[in-house]
Amino acid sequence: MTEFTRVFRLLAQLRTSLLKVPQEYQSEALKRLASLTSALERAENQLEMKQNELVQAYQRLEASEARLKMILENMPVIVGAADEQGQIFMGNREFERITGYSMQEIINNPAALGLLFPDPDYLNHLLQEWQEMGGVCRDWEIVLTCKNGSKHVISVSSVAGDFPVMGWTNWSVGVDITRQKQAEQRTKLLQELIGELSKAVTPLQVSEVIVDQALRALNAHRGLVATLNEAGRFLVLLNKTGMPSETANEARCIPLDYPGPLAEAARTSAPVWIETREEFINRYPKLAEMLAETGSQSGVYLPLMIAERIIGAIGFTFAKPRQFTEEDQGLFLALATHCAQALERAQLYESQQATVTVQERQRLARELHDSISQTLFAADMMAQSLIRQWQRKPEVVPRRLEELQHLTSSALAEMRSFLLGMQPARLADISLEELLKQLAQSLGAKTHIRVKVISEGDFQPPPEIKLALYLIAQEALMNVAKHAQATETVVSLKSPPGQVILGVVDNGRGFDPAEVTPLNMGLSTMRERAMEIGAEFTIQTNPGRGTQIWVQWHGDTLVDDTP
Repeated sequence: MTEFTRVFRLLAQLRTSLLKVPQEYQSEALKRLASLTSALERAENQLEMKQNELVQAYQRLEASEARLKMILENMPVIVGAADEQGQIFMGNREFERITGYSMQEIINNPAALGLLFPDPDYLNHLLQEWQEMGGVCRDWEIVLTCKNGSKHVISVSSVAGDFPVMGWTNWSVGVDITRQKQAEQRTKLLQELIGELSKAVTPLQVSEVIVDQALRALNAHRGLVATLNEAGRFLVLLNKTGMPSETANEARCIPLDYPGPLAEAARTSAPVWIETREEFINRYPKLAEMLAETGSQSGVYLPLMIAERIIGAIGFTFAKPRQFTEEDQGLFLALATHCAQALERAQLYESQQATVTVQERQRLARELHDSISQTLFAADMMAQSLIRQWQRKPEVVPRRLEELQHLTSSALAEMRSFLLGMQPARLADISLEELLKQLAQSLGAKTHIRVKVISEGDFQPPPEIKLALYLIAQEALMNVAKHAQATETVVSLKSPPGQVILGVVDNGRGFDPAEVTPLNMGLSTMRERAMEIGAEFTIQTNPGRGTQIWVQWHGDTLVDDTP
């Protein structure tokens, strides 16, 4: 019974009582009573309408809360709410999916934070940060430990201030950015790998970088790097980090038809992914003993390819079973690409060095044959003839001995000059004047040209200037010996303050510069050497009047590139 019903009953009783009132008062009282009854009826109708509106509003609110709950439950981000004591009382399906915990295990569980953050030091660090932020955060990165032991990086933002919910003291949304962080790590790893590979020159150095980077960044415990031999039948191991010592010493080459993962990757030009030890043994039974010795549980083996051409293979094993996700496979394949490029570059460099070495040996052999070897051969023949002449014509022996001494002195001077050319660093320990004297002695002993060295001043130029002047003088004297037909040559060295002036003057036949190609006489080489050190190069010559070559270097032309 509502209050309005009681009031209407009281009014009905009052009406009955009014009928007993005298007639003169009864009419007015009944009118007022009727007016009051009408007002009450209207009020009752209005109240009933309000009640219906409230019921409808409450139903809409319940429907909205249900929709909100459904949205929060199915949002692709973590949603969680906690009370004033910090206990979690709400979480959505994404929370359950990522962490692996059901909400029954988390809601109102005082130990819930310990489940999600099992490291007490890390948990205390997070709580301290939360207090410092005043319970308000934006893109706060935390690391959740899931039920299966894996870790996920979550970017958390509190939304209670912007979207307050009654009873929810703190509620936040979190985005799983684990893949993004892993992608950043992979990018960083590749950048570091590329940087280190750029410093590696030889294939061995490249292999060391590959294995070191992988063992450190990929948590691998064993690595292999091999190159394909020229015949394409064997893999030659460059690096065997983590292999047992006996096995590493024995295993030098792996035939391509060997039933193992590294050979298979190179033979098929396809990566080999092995996620468990059982898979290892099932696919490669011969490796069972070695797997037991190394403790490998999973592995990846990749061909190294350049333009669809196999040049080698790399392999890494891990101490635990491992699932190679699409992202993992992309990382390993990118790593293999960069490693192949670095290895190819190192092999080309090594090949070029070998070619340069052979060419240098051939050049040295030619120079020795054309100069010192011929001089020594002549000296040897002369020494043999002296034995016969000693008996037949002893009077010519002293002259022959002088000629023999001249030949040996020439050979010795040429050898000194040759050795100085082979070891430019030694030039720094010898004065420029002494170097020029050695060149003069070599030319005089070899050609009978009288060579005189005149030196004024004692200024010693920097080593690079000294080397350039020495090489210019050497080239000039070689020209004198080959082309000048001179009898005398003067090498002058003057050292005014802060300057060096080098001159090579001969009394030979000279030449017409307009008719002789400078390249044929080494003039362009001398001129280029002078330009490199900022020196002035001049030549004065006419047919029948000899040749003068002058190089003037000023100390202020030296460029200082010290930072």
